[in-house]
Amino acid sequence: MSSGKTVVGIDASLTSTGYAFFLDNELVAGTIKPKNLRGPQRLDFLVSKIEEIFSRANADFLALEGYSMGSRGSRVFHIGELGGALKLVAIRRNMRILTIPPSSVKVFATGNGRAEKEDIIRGIEANWGYQIDKHDMADAFVILQMGIAFGNRRAYRCYPEERRRGLEGCELEY
Repeated sequence: MSSGKTVVGIDASLTSTGYAFFLDNELVAGTIKPKNLRGPQRLDFLVSKIEEIFSRANADFLALEGYSMGSRGSRVFHIGELGGALKLVAIRRNMRILTIPPSSVKVFATGNGRAEKEDIIRGIEANWGYQIDKHDMADAFVILQMGIAFGNRRAYRCYPEERRRGLEGCELEY
């Protein structure tokens, strides 16, 4: 990656958090599933696993999908806690943080902000040549690619217009 940053892409979720990063030019992607944990125990489990990923990747840049504004009920608070905890871990590691709106992930992968999950999977294969069949990992991969693109402005200018539109709503928080 020519920007000199080691980016980790995270699709934060209470049930299946997706992650993606490159290690020695090889894609590392997976999901973290807290099984039957709830409340503070689930939060602790997820944050501990993400800390391990940051260490393994030697990460200095977190690309994180932002909150879905359509979420309802008490889950929205739990997701907020997870997002805040991940940002705190990143700040303590002196990592930059890029927050990406969910619709921007869809635009960057497919050119369409209303794309379905299967469209994103097809977009990954068409745009980057990777076959990723799990939705959380697919989102994390696109988020990773967005973090890479955001950090490398020369490459950014080479992207098609619809991909550049996907980066417009992103916010560098730290």
